[in-house]
Amino acid sequence: MTAQRGLLAVIAVGGVPAEPTLFVSVKMGVVPSIVASDCAVARRGSVLMRYVKSSRVSSLHSGHGHSLGAAARILTQLCCLHLLFVVLLASAGAVDQDQWEGPHLPRPTGKYPIGTQVLLLSDGSRPNPIAAMGPREIQVQIWYPAAQIGGARQPYAPKSLVDLFEKQEYMDIPREQLERWRPLQTSASTAVPPNAGRFPLLIFGHGAGLSRVSYSAFAQELASLGYIIVAIDFPEGGLGVYPNGRVTTFEPAANDEELDRRVNAFVRDASFVLDSLLIAKGPLARFGPRISKGTVAIGGHSLGGMVALSAPLFDRRFKASIDLDGSPVGRVVQDGLARPTLIVLNEPDAAHRPPEKIGLERDREFTDVINKRGTVADLVVVSGTTHLSFTDLPFLVPPSMFAKHGATTSPEDVVQITTRLVDRFLRVYLIGEPESVLESIERTYSSSIKVRHFPTSTDVGPNKK
Repeated sequence: MTAQRGLLAVIAVGGVPAEPTLFVSVKMGVVPSIVASDCAVARRGSVLMRYVKSSRVSSLHSGHGHSLGAAARILTQLCCLHLLFVVLLASAGAVDQDQWEGPHLPRPTGKYPIGTQVLLLSDGSRPNPIAAMGPREIQVQIWYPAAQIGGARQPYAPKSLVDLFEKQEYMDIPREQLERWRPLQTSASTAVPPNAGRFPLLIFGHGAGLSRVSYSAFAQELASLGYIIVAIDFPEGGLGVYPNGRVTTFEPAANDEELDRRVNAFVRDASFVLDSLLIAKGPLARFGPRISKGTVAIGGHSLGGMVALSAPLFDRRFKASIDLDGSPVGRVVQDGLARPTLIVLNEPDAAHRPPEKIGLERDREFTDVINKRGTVADLVVVSGTTHLSFTDLPFLVPPSMFAKHGATTSPEDVVQITTRLVDRFLRVYLIGEPESVLESIERTYSSSIKVRHFPTSTDVGPNKK
């Protein structure tokens, strides 16, 4: 791999040798990305690192008017995340781990007790991409306000899923760290009926290569606030083990056309899940009547955020979108946003922040999409965060792994900020509460967030522009 002159940024990450590593920034809309030119940087040549060696990645460059394809940008970002974890794991010292309480999830703070259930749905109108025959299978986990406290608590990750994480060398997290996830439990009960009230629904998609369980802190907090959350395991979009023993894994899309095909397939998955809820029969029958009429939103992180941006263009039943650090791709780039949209982006601390030019490119990417139709949107930047700050990983690994590289906002605060942003946004644009609800969250977290409102743009918080 040869370096291109005029690269937008060179990002220094502690612990990675200067050679043979090339740091490349891309306009992914989330974080600068790292490309490694030698598989030795990663343990045992995992899938992502083998992909870096391919010719598709070796030709990546930016800064000379050559726009990276969306699939290439995502692949490069995935390599960044993978390498970052190798670096972070190596730099997390024994002292830090001795002081760390171990893997944990924060307790929900809302007024509702919560329940959860994992179900496998079958879409007979589409083939199964995992099996040789049969319908497309979609695994979901429902988090919901419960009628009562009690019952066995849901494990964070089933034994079979931790086994898969270990087999896939998940994010190159050492096996001894993954083993510590096995006894971890969520705050949700597994055998409690749903609350008899009616609640807004949020269908949520995970990031590429991750899992529905990777957002348990986010999901259980929102459920405690009075939302029904349906987290999807995208077939071929991440890691999952189905009740029938089938396994779904992840390979990066080879090109933009393949990425668009996958995003569109995942949009159809979300619509099928919504169909299954609303017909009020089958495994989801008891949840359909608990959904408030007309209060359906779609959200996601990273790849799931891409799906959330696109879905309302295909299915008008989605009344709002929540995008956590995912870029616009496919049809939404040409047609713009179809529904009110909350976009939440990361921003590392000043010492690890990319050059201003990168931030301006990211800002332009989103404002162009928002302004296509003049859609109502809030664009929020959360300071002291990285791309993975919006997942459970900061609770599952030693904290210095994130803090030493720009994620200075505590994971507890990130969960509170993101869930309150989502709650206030949906209360305004799904339920119809006054916009002063949004203003209250901006005041509360003014030192941690910067907010731009569209179509009338206003900057709120530190570093106003």
